[in-house]
Amino acid sequence: MAGFISGLVSKVRSTMSRRGPSREADDDEAGAGPAKDGQGTEIEVDGEPGLTRCLVPPLASEQWACQPPMPSAESHLLPHRLSWRGADKEHPRPTPRSGHVAILVGDSYIYTYGGYDTPDALFKEMWRFHILSETWEKVDMRGRIPHTTCSQSAVAVGPNRIIVFGGTAVPFGEINSNELTEFTVADGTWRALGRLNDGEPAPMRRFGQAMVCDGHAIWVVGGTDGHEFYADVWKFDLEMLSWEWCHPGVVGDDDPFVPQGRYRHETVLYGTDILVIGGGWPNVHAGQVLDEIYSFSTVTHQWKLVQCKPANTGFPLARRSHTCTIAGSTIFLLGGANSLNAPFPSGEVWALETSDWQWRQLPTEWPVPSYFHTTVATRDGRLYTFGGVNAVLEEPGMSERHNRVCCFNALRGVPSLLELATQSVATYFGHRGSVLTELGVPRHLLARIIP
Repeated sequence: MAGFISGLVSKVRSTMSRRGPSREADDDEAGAGPAKDGQGTEIEVDGEPGLTRCLVPPLASEQWACQPPMPSAESHLLPHRLSWRGADKEHPRPTPRSGHVAILVGDSYIYTYGGYDTPDALFKEMWRFHILSETWEKVDMRGRIPHTTCSQSAVAVGPNRIIVFGGTAVPFGEINSNELTEFTVADGTWRALGRLNDGEPAPMRRFGQAMVCDGHAIWVVGGTDGHEFYADVWKFDLEMLSWEWCHPGVVGDDDPFVPQGRYRHETVLYGTDILVIGGGWPNVHAGQVLDEIYSFSTVTHQWKLVQCKPANTGFPLARRSHTCTIAGSTIFLLGGANSLNAPFPSGEVWALETSDWQWRQLPTEWPVPSYFHTTVATRDGRLYTFGGVNAVLEEPGMSERHNRVCCFNALRGVPSLLELATQSVATYFGHRGSVLTELGVPRHLLARIIP
């Protein structure tokens, strides 16, 4: 493999040196050219204002790439090229939204379903974002399409299945769901999963719950019907296609560490434990912090309390409608709403090390502080955020939403030569399949490079 990659890199350089007029030539005519970031890393600046291309990803980087580019990030070297090619009229992209779900499927695509902008704009639609080409595509759907498109939960099962549970629609809290629906990526078909017959156990209708998948079962924790807040735990067996009520969410003598009922919390699967971080309930107040998290064992079906260690700056404040995503052994916390139902204005980024439960506040700021957004981690440790509420307007009940994609290089370290070569080939030849075939790019890499 190393010999193939070395040869591929040589071919790419040779082909680039021979190619004729191109976008890069046009950029040179426009006055753009190579630049240095002050540390010897060469970059190019495209002719489009404010758009930066990184030819060699910097090492140990904790920088953001945000599309469309924001002024606060223009002076930063991006961890890799992330240009929003769907921003012009020739290529569609999702409209601003919040309350949607997003799921990594395989290594190539992030799928997003649902969301909300106004009472007249509930998005009963699926989009997918191709990671290497940074392009959006609307996905054709058929079958039993979920009608509750807000605050549902979703997981990927294998390379071809997305499973969505629950959710709500306008009026929020009055139209709720407890349906489990499966989307097949290969043919775009939705179908009901499992049974909701009388007499068989199943979760109550709810939204704002959290959900994880361990490969054999789906676990649902908490949520609300708009009036009651739950801390119960349900398990859906993917082989038997049936529900099991694993914990009622009530404190008992043999299980004293049951969390308070909540919604829009986050869950992370850590080994055989489900970690619950944050969330909202009626009496949450501004002074609370995330100094402890709850952990539910999928083996013993019992809760325990995990005490966290503060960062130099203290603990992150309590919040809801945030995201927690694990990359390697680190949980990254982004965004959320505070007790005033507004996004945290600083764009702070927090990391929780699972080795010693130590919080760290990272020396970077998320360019678009939001809540009701989504965050997805790729296998090489990049975090992609999309959409969300980024401002609360003065008019009662009105909020501002966005449709930006931001990428954060979460894991420190040197990318593999294969990953660097794949990104470089995708950057310069992703739209030219015949050239890639001539270069001898393997078929499994073609599937990642070409949308």
